[in-house]
Order: sequence, then C-alpha cells, then structure tokens
Amino acid sequence: MSGLSGELLIRWPGGSQAVLTSPSSSILDAALAAGVPIPHSCLRSDCLQCSAFVVASDDSALEPGSRVDLCQTSAARGGVFELSADPYQLRASAKMYPAKVVELASVGGETMLLRLLTPRNQVLGFQGGQYASITLGSGLTRKYSIAGVASATREVSFYIRMVQGGQFSQWLGRQAKNGDLVRMQGPYGDFVFKRQPAAKTLFLATGTGIVPVLAMLEALTTADLTNSGELHVVWGNRVRADLFLQDRLDAICARLGVSQTQVFSRESDGQRMRVTDVVRGMNLAGAAVYAAGNPEMVRDIRGLCVTKGVNPRFVHSDAFTFDRAIGGEVA
Repeated sequence: MSGLSGELLIRWPGGSQAVLTSPSSSILDAALAAGVPIPHSCLRSDCLQCSAFVVASDDSALEPGSRVDLCQTSAARGGVFELSADPYQLRASAKMYPAKVVELASVGGETMLLRLLTPRNQVLGFQGGQYASITLGSGLTRKYSIAGVASATREVSFYIRMVQGGQFSQWLGRQAKNGDLVRMQGPYGDFVFKRQPAAKTLFLATGTGIVPVLAMLEALTTADLTNSGELHVVWGNRVRADLFLQDRLDAICARLGVSQTQVFSRESDGQRMRVTDVVRGMNLAGAAVYAAGNPEMVRDIRGLCVTKGVNPRFVHSDAFTFDRAIGGEVA
C-alpha cells in the first residue's frame, strides 16, 4: 500500500496497520476506530501523545519528515504516518495493580509526594521516563510520571503538582491518608532514553517535568552513554521555592558528569529566564533532545529544534497537560 491517493497507513517499528479514511474524522479517530491503540489524552494537541512523523501525504501542507498531532490532522486525505513505537506493545506492557497509600508529603512549592505500595510479589516494572495511571475509588483517573520504584519494598513514588480547584488535587491535599486504596495501571509511554548517536544530549524540564528526566538519567547505563556526547540538564521553575529533589539531581549529575542549568521565570532577585531562552542560545548541531513539562515549552522546543536543524526523530517529549475540572498533571 502506498498510503497515497486516498489510502491511509499508520506504521511503526516492527509492523503497520491500514486505516480506512473517514472524511469527517481525524486520523486519530480513524485509527482508534480501526482498533489501533494510539496513546492519546487531551484531544486538543496539548499532550502531544498522538504525534507521528509524516512519511508521505496527499496533503501538500504536510511535509515529509515533519511531525503532526494525529488528533488535529484530517483523515480525509491519504498518507503514510509513522509512530515512534508499537502501540500494541505499549498497551500490552501495562498491568493493573491494587495499591495502598503509604506516604503523603509536601516537598516544595505546590508539589506533593505520593508513595503507593503494591501487593506482595507484585512489583511495577518501568523504564525511566514512563508514567502510570492512578484511579480513585470514585473512578477519577489521572496519569503521572513514575519517579521511582523500590523493588525491595514494592513502593512506587510520584511527585504531583497541585492544581487549585482540581478534584484530584483536592483528594490529594485534603482527603487522602495512609492506608487508602487506589488502582494503579502502567507503565505507559515512549518517553524513554534512545540509543541515538549524538554530539550532545539535552534534558529539558519545567516544574515536575524533572521527574521523568531524573528517572531516565538514573537508569542510564554505560552502553547508553557510549555515543551520547555531552549531557546537559536545563530545569526551569517559577521561583527557587518550587525546587525539589535537588540533592537527587545533584548526585546523578555528579555521577554521570552531567552539567545542569537552572532558570526561574518569576524570581525577583535575579535575571528571569525560561528553558527556551537557554536553548535558543545553544548550538544544537547533532543534538538529541528530551523535553518534559509544560506543553508550551515542549512545543516551543520542538520549533526551536526545527529551526536549528535538529533531526525531528532525535527530539523526544512528554508534555504535561492540566485539567482543573479533574486536577493534576497528565504525563
């Protein structure tokens, strides 16, 4: 199948799936209707989970090699669109765990630590950068990046930004207590380290976006680092009071020889900067980029990488969306 002249093809490493065109729907809708479990969340191009690369298209506005969000791309015309990972494999790797709250703590600014305990002989396996969903007894479900799993104690840690007026945030800040039971399902996501040869590797984060970045860094092996070039972390927050996990970040950067830059967008006693300000002044030739956190930052970084000549397949992201009607971050 060519994927042109009205034919639509979704493909991924190790497989492919034909999707019937549907003039009244997006490619994501058409794919889901055909049974292709493409990850998605917001359906408004904020979370960027349904991104794919354009291989070919009947739409002249879609340039081969560019990246599109399938939820906002019409299925009316044919084309070939490539996902970065096998969606069936991603779905199959997720398991459901009954879990118990064993720790709740404020760790800085508007961030809360939530630690969950899985049943005996059930340890959540994950790759650094992935996320899990948490479902309350009421049925309310949100997705959060996994900060870490302690295999010996079966405890899974999450660092969650509180959202004023959010239902999940209200539960976490006012109602949750040790011993409460929830359901946890995961791991999900393809925001994991890729062994791509690069002159330098940048890890960019805003706020709690540092959580998947830190988990990714802690999981790096010698083989991962062989062709990764210099490693650099840029972490942006509003003010210094928002910082958390700083000792953990310092330790892993020292061990791996990673340099780090911290910027603050609202701090009154210094130059106000954002992550994008730092990246704008960098030479990104041959770089691999991992960006997590605010969707505006992630989208801006993608645009900067395009203008600076970074291969789009070397730009990986995890955009956190916020929904005040529910509360919390969606990894």
